[in-house]
Amino acid sequence: MNEETSASVLTGPSPAGVIAWRMRSDLVVHRQDSGAWVVKDPVTLSYVRLSDREMAVLRLLNGRRSAGQVMGMLTNAWPDSEFTVDDLTDFLGQLISSQLVVSTQIPGRADKAGSSHLSLHRWTSAISSILRLRFRLLDPDPLLNACQPVIAVLFSPAVMLGTATVVITALCLLTLRFDQFVANLPSPADFFGPGNLVLVAAVFVIVKMFHEAGHAITARHCGAECHEAGVMLLLLTPILYTNVTDAWMLNRRSRLLISAAGIFVEVVLASIAAIAWFFAAPGLLKAILANVMLICTFGTILFNGNPLLRYDGYFLLSDAVGEPNLAQRSAHRVRQFLETLLFGGGSQSTPSGNRFLLIYGLCSGLYRVLLAIAILSMLKHLFDQWNLGVFGVAVMLVGALPLVVFPLGSFGTSLLTDLSMRDRRRFRLLRATVIVSVVIAMAFVPLPQSVLAPAVVEPSGVPIFATLTGEFVSAVCYGDLVNRGSAVAVLRDSNMLRQRIEYEGAIKFHLARVRVLELRRDDNTSASLPESRALLESARTRLEDYDRELRRLTVAAPVAGKLLPPRARSHFDEDNALSQWTGYPLDERNRGALIAQGTLLGLLRESSECELLVQMNAQDAALLQGSQVAEFQASGDFGGTWSGIVTRVAPLFDEDAPAELIVAGLTLPPSLRKSDPAARQWQAVVKLFVPENSRGPVLYSTGFVRVQVEPASIATRLWRYLRTTFGNRSR
Repeated sequence: MNEETSASVLTGPSPAGVIAWRMRSDLVVHRQDSGAWVVKDPVTLSYVRLSDREMAVLRLLNGRRSAGQVMGMLTNAWPDSEFTVDDLTDFLGQLISSQLVVSTQIPGRADKAGSSHLSLHRWTSAISSILRLRFRLLDPDPLLNACQPVIAVLFSPAVMLGTATVVITALCLLTLRFDQFVANLPSPADFFGPGNLVLVAAVFVIVKMFHEAGHAITARHCGAECHEAGVMLLLLTPILYTNVTDAWMLNRRSRLLISAAGIFVEVVLASIAAIAWFFAAPGLLKAILANVMLICTFGTILFNGNPLLRYDGYFLLSDAVGEPNLAQRSAHRVRQFLETLLFGGGSQSTPSGNRFLLIYGLCSGLYRVLLAIAILSMLKHLFDQWNLGVFGVAVMLVGALPLVVFPLGSFGTSLLTDLSMRDRRRFRLLRATVIVSVVIAMAFVPLPQSVLAPAVVEPSGVPIFATLTGEFVSAVCYGDLVNRGSAVAVLRDSNMLRQRIEYEGAIKFHLARVRVLELRRDDNTSASLPESRALLESARTRLEDYDRELRRLTVAAPVAGKLLPPRARSHFDEDNALSQWTGYPLDERNRGALIAQGTLLGLLRESSECELLVQMNAQDAALLQGSQVAEFQASGDFGGTWSGIVTRVAPLFDEDAPAELIVAGLTLPPSLRKSDPAARQWQAVVKLFVPENSRGPVLYSTGFVRVQVEPASIATRLWRYLRTTFGNRSR
């Protein structure tokens, strides 16, 4: 944008080309120790931080100076400054949005373009505010004044030392018992499940109440006032807030303390909850403590302590680097960078301060977009779980407007406006078209793609079942090599043994009768001797058949190989607990336990291969094909991975769902899944290749499988996501 065009945008139809805006006379201006200026709006009680140069521009706006005069005065005051007319235009827009200046134009002669731009800005702001509503509830300042003695105690050295001790103790406990901590945390499905959601909401409100109280108490301790507290609805989520913007009038140390107070309170709450959690019995209290820990830690990492969002971490960074209005400056620097990239021109060298603003602006913008998409997707997923899919789609669409669509649309509009104000517009438009075309073309370039899904390790081999019901006597140890035909397990049935004794008694009886008849040798006995011999032979045949049945109590190996255990069993029938087996059926501790006919005793593996049962949704299953390469990483085992190939993919029925994945929290139990056919789970089988000299993954352990599928472009993946989210998901 050239200077004449920029000046016309600044001045509009005002006489003599002056800037038709002036500084409000009721503003309260205060200089901070960091060198920045704080401008307080006494009407809205809002604060704006300005640098020396920006404060000079604000004071130079009196409704009588032109853009050239303002730029000349700035150049005299800061000869080495790179402040341009474009920067002056953007800064004036910020002042207008912050309502720090008033127009000196006659309403009827106002610039139509500027008016329409401001109207569009107000319209988009109004729509954006639908999901960001504030409700003022009370003025906490009288209560804070009454609690001044208590506040003084809270900031005493003894209390500070005590809180530090609590935090250090919690860190030590987490370090020493980290495995126990991770193993007992609720899974994402349990944390966001319907049974825990009400508890999460209640804990969230209470935690944020303490968080905001920390800001207000610290502000009062440092000498600032707090006259507003209430509730803000952010994406339909109630969040408590306190207005401590009066802290901008304090020194840097006080401002840093006030900004960090909320984070510090949540760290202390998480530490207290962690210590109590380790000693609490399973139940409601332990669940509440777990929710407090998760909300305080992840809330601080993702939101409050993150400097990429305009929360506590942002103000800490802004004060620490001494950069007032960091978000606005970085956004302006990103726009300058993209304008230079698309349209050319501008300075080729970038000062170190501008480089910081550029990096921060790019990271902040990208993080905001990704976080917005993640939050909206999570909300839609929750609504789908509650069978409110249509409402979830509506919330996702409405939420995407102020979070993604409006910012990108506003940015694109500003770029087009800038292009219309530049010289050599055709060349610059051609340059921008080529660059945008290249970027769009890159979106259609196929890129490597993979599917990540939970899996459980299954042994592959010949199954061995108990052919008869009996008491466990002896067996080969799991992991031993077994020859073909050798005994794997020996069972005993007392009833069958008693029956065999009866059969032996019958043989002895008939044998004695035959011998007596043979000794008599008279006419009467000669007639009955053949019948007695037939009865003896029948008894012997019956015993031989019964012995063959008894030999079935000894389970033989159909093939040679290593004996592997089946799935462990941890439950039993309380009415017959003494005769039930637990763990693995052939464990030594189960000696004497009853093993039912058809019980899987183990598997004989002839090679070092095993299988993975992989559970996934229908969308991921559609990408899988036979012979695709897969990599498996067991949970908690970061020492190595195992390779394999996909052998088959099929729908998963509820009764076939691996219990290990449900217990590990990697998938929902069948009772919590939707009955919608589109939500049906699928199962893939992956054949793992384990080297002969390697023990391989632990059987029935869980982990994640990454399958390399057919490459797909970014555009294809986006279209697939939109079609899955908003289209017909039936398969």
